[in-house]
Amino acid sequence: MSIVINDLTFSYQPKEKEAAPLFEGLNFTVNQGELLAILGPSGCGKSSLIKLMAGFLTPLEGTILFNGQAVEKPYGEGQMVFQDSHQLYPWLSIRDNISFPNKGKKGDSQKVDSLLAAVGLENRADFFPGELSGGMRQRCALARALYYNPKLIFMDEPFVSLDAPSRHRLQDLVRDLWKEWGITVIFVTHDIEEALYLSDRILLMKDRGGIALSQDNPLSLPRDRWGEMFLKEVSRFHSLVESVGESW
Repeated sequence: MSIVINDLTFSYQPKEKEAAPLFEGLNFTVNQGELLAILGPSGCGKSSLIKLMAGFLTPLEGTILFNGQAVEKPYGEGQMVFQDSHQLYPWLSIRDNISFPNKGKKGDSQKVDSLLAAVGLENRADFFPGELSGGMRQRCALARALYYNPKLIFMDEPFVSLDAPSRHRLQDLVRDLWKEWGITVIFVTHDIEEALYLSDRILLMKDRGGIALSQDNPLSLPRDRWGEMFLKEVSRFHSLVESVGESW
């Protein structure tokens, strides 16, 4: 269930305008079961790239293949969690948001109960999104993505607006669910510490599209974000970013 990017070219401008493309001739593969962090500064095309892989945008040239099939539109095996914590339906309860649009189908209630427990919202099932914190709303969005038994979860800076404690708790939750469910996770971030804590591989984007480097995460599990080895690797990666000419 890998994603293969072949000679990808993309621009928000029509081809006939001859504007410089955001991506040109991009090639890489996301392997099954990976937790891949796409890291880069604001404006480098991270969100555009993940939306291309999820089928929300269409390449000008090249192909994006999921399990050998061309990605031409959003697909059920790949579910997206956006950065906006208001992506839920405000008029539906948390329970109904998770199961939408399959509410009422046989076995639905038990499945939703299991997901509520998995993301720690079992005591908030009958609340509405406006009654929850931003972190809780993102937990619900993650549970809704898992409801469809996806092979892939795309996460576009989903914790960027949260306070540090909430962000850390959700990072731990993503790692736990990734391990338990055995799914592929592609996670966009501009935070070096977050990329090193979460991922098993980091794709560093150039300032204007393209890939500066792809590197396996050298840190073993479990990771201590305050530990000496982790902090040394954060410092080393900052230097590495500077060495390839990127800045945040």
